[in-house]
Amino acid sequence: MKERTGYLFRIFLFFVISFALQKPLFMLYNREAAAVSGTGLADCLDVMVHGLQLDAATATYFCVYPFVLVLFSFFRHIPKLRMWTTPYYICTAFIISAIFTADTVIYTFWGFKLNSSALLYADNPAAVTNSISGLFVAVCICAIILIAALYVVVLRKLTPNRFRPFRHHKAWAAVMIPVGLLMFLCLRGGTEESTSNVSDAYYSDNEFLNHSAVNPVFNTLYSLSKSKDFAHEFRFFTEEEKRKLTDGIFTTESIGDESILNRRHPNILLIIWEGCAGLFVELTGGDKHTTPCLNAIARESVVFTNCHAGSFRTDRGTVCILNGWLGFPTASIMKTPEKSRTLPSLALSLGKAGYRTDFWYGGDIGFTNMKSYLYESGYERIHCDHDFPAKDRNYSKWGVPDHVVLDSLAADISRRKDNEPWFTTVLTLSSHEPWDVPFHKMKDKRKNSFAYTDHCIGRLLDKLKQTRTWENMLVIIIPDHGIKEYDGQSGGDHRIAHIPMVWTGGCIAGRRTIDTLMGQSDMAATLLGQLHIPHDEFLFSRDIFSSTYKYPSALHTFDNGMTFMDSTGISTFDNHIRKTVFTTDTDDSHRNDSLRVRRAQAILQLLYEDMAKR
Repeated sequence: MKERTGYLFRIFLFFVISFALQKPLFMLYNREAAAVSGTGLADCLDVMVHGLQLDAATATYFCVYPFVLVLFSFFRHIPKLRMWTTPYYICTAFIISAIFTADTVIYTFWGFKLNSSALLYADNPAAVTNSISGLFVAVCICAIILIAALYVVVLRKLTPNRFRPFRHHKAWAAVMIPVGLLMFLCLRGGTEESTSNVSDAYYSDNEFLNHSAVNPVFNTLYSLSKSKDFAHEFRFFTEEEKRKLTDGIFTTESIGDESILNRRHPNILLIIWEGCAGLFVELTGGDKHTTPCLNAIARESVVFTNCHAGSFRTDRGTVCILNGWLGFPTASIMKTPEKSRTLPSLALSLGKAGYRTDFWYGGDIGFTNMKSYLYESGYERIHCDHDFPAKDRNYSKWGVPDHVVLDSLAADISRRKDNEPWFTTVLTLSSHEPWDVPFHKMKDKRKNSFAYTDHCIGRLLDKLKQTRTWENMLVIIIPDHGIKEYDGQSGGDHRIAHIPMVWTGGCIAGRRTIDTLMGQSDMAATLLGQLHIPHDEFLFSRDIFSSTYKYPSALHTFDNGMTFMDSTGISTFDNHIRKTVFTTDTDDSHRNDSLRVRRAQAILQLLYEDMAKR
């Protein structure tokens, strides 16, 4: 038994150590990219430590086949064990060495880790090799062969030639079952909600250090599992047809902007309210009793009554808000780092304008790859569940209750200095099933959870009003998405998309109600327009106060379907069955519905084509 478990442990440890040692080599080779932060010993140690979880997960993947052989050896004698393992070692060694070498070398040219996008050049290697010399290619090939050979030699040395017969099956079960469970946990990344993903290695606002910590083998395999052929999805029209259908819908200029702010560069607090559908809010025609604090806030704020969520999940709605992008019905861009990192973002734009940026969330920041997404989006500091006491983290399955997070945020803001503007984003989490909150005012658990978060937000604003920075503060409250399957509604019900948006704070010029139809993604350009910051990169976000906003509309996507709204009405199209499942058209001709659906399809085609190029 000891020799079997010892064999597994030895090769696991070898893989982990070899993965860790690759990181200093990566940093040294790409030291020009690290010129700002350096490649000192402390940086290398930090990178190795924070990359350990992904290194261990990747090492466990490569130990699965040896683990199966060990299991089999308890039931049947395996002579010449190295004969069974050597072919596997050779394949494994070449995969690892090729990815390590390619990742280290291409980072200098690409500026990001090796991922599935490299396959785009598989049918045209000249697109990669034309910019480098033949000698350089030869050196890389030699490096791959040498590293692979070293792997094979060491792995063979660590492998016994045979296992002695073993017949005590109870002892086998007592050892191998726990070993199997440990391997499963290592593969999964622990027992938390999120499974192993690229975010696990992110720890710094320095992009190069984060990239150095990510295991390149894991990153490549992960991106392959998440990659989609965007270029071939939702291709409904010719280029000319698509252009005619989308012409004039998306504009990226702010002209003749009417100002709703009395300050040019206020401090900005963006509150993303988990799942707050218009169903629960009076100002959007919903329940009058669930959100009394928001109702009171609205009476002294700028209220947007006709805003619609871009998608149906947090990982998608957050991208709509922070990147001003549209929701994808068949993909989560947050889970695809090589794509999401190319998007513009509010944090990046505001950071360039001199704002300090930070993000607050009481849950697992690695869930849906959120941590790496946020760092790539320009957030300098991230506060998450691990920054709070264990007693608060364990209150519910999602993490720290909203009152704890928002109270901590209020205290942090009160200590901030006035020497530079800041942009802070907080994502709430308590208004999410299973609706467990430390608050009991309403019988309906779902409504009670929203009433709780409403109470927490009201208390936060009351505290902020007592600070000296309130008069120079803009607070934006907007949900990430609506609620699915409430009162019998389905994901395709257009009422789910209707969400409230409120702008408040001391820098609001006066109370107003804005009834203009808009999408959630339009908030980004509208905010930047108010701050007189260019937003040309935000291709699908429009400043609704600009004279260029001539086609008010909103697109909401759900699982392989979309709802499109404009001045003529609403159409919901289910792409699974390729038909309209809801329309407000009463005319038997359904002429408007047909045009709305075609426009929605053209927009999706435009969206997917853009993402395919990134």
